[in-house]
Amino acid sequence: GPGAGWNYPDGLFVGKGGMSDTEYRTMFALWCLVKSPLMLGTDLRTLTRESEAYKIITNERLLAVNQDPLGIQGQCVKDCCSHGSIGGITSPQTCYHFAHSWQVWAGPLSGGAFVVSVVNRFDKEESITMDWNVDAAIPSGTYQLENLWTGSPLGM
Repeated sequence: GPGAGWNYPDGLFVGKGGMSDTEYRTMFALWCLVKSPLMLGTDLRTLTRESEAYKIITNERLLAVNQDPLGIQGQCVKDCCSHGSIGGITSPQTCYHFAHSWQVWAGPLSGGAFVVSVVNRFDKEESITMDWNVDAAIPSGTYQLENLWTGSPLGM
């Protein structure tokens, strides 16, 4: 963050091939949440304005999260598998939650707002109920919820 530098989780491969659009959206959202430099590993000359990859990397709401002036990196707060001494290198083999959980990432934004990303790590759709305070480490209060992909309000 400010005065300390920024994490760089690795290449951002949106549009490069080999992943689904859902995986690309997940990757981009997490890179934005952790305030990573958005250094794309794809050839921008191959993207069209109509492509899903272009729509992902130009999402103004997620770019605003990435560039939020508070500058505090979000982090994994529930069912994290990379907090061991060697990070997440062995997570697929050593962490039950790696493929059997809803992983939650969250962080503060300027103006008292928060960003939360819930990642389905199962191999199928699941319905969940969240306690924002317990599962996402969000202080108790009243908040307006918004889907950052669509801009649609989700209620309070």
